[in-house]
Amino acid sequence: MRKYLIIISILLFSLKSFSQNENASKTKFTNFLSKSYYSINLGGIFYPFSNENLIDGYATNTFSRDWFSGRLLLGHKIIDDFSAQFGTM
Repeated sequence: MRKYLIIISILLFSLKSFSQNENASKTKFTNFLSKSYYSINLGGIFYPFSNENLIDGYATNTFSRDWFSGRLLLGHKIIDDFSAQFGTM
């Protein structure tokens, strides 16, 4: 019986600690930043290239590729159904 009381008291204590109120954030975004967003994508190309990957009739002596690539996207929500975006690779 004593084990059950200890387990119940631990559960009640843990539930009380999870129900504490969060502190309100002291920082506020400007109207412009609240409607802006960004995306950063990174990737790599690790498969081999050869003349077999080219369309029939095309061939090359050398292959050049970047192993690592990245993309940056910046956007701003102008109205609910219209956004402007800029992206670069």
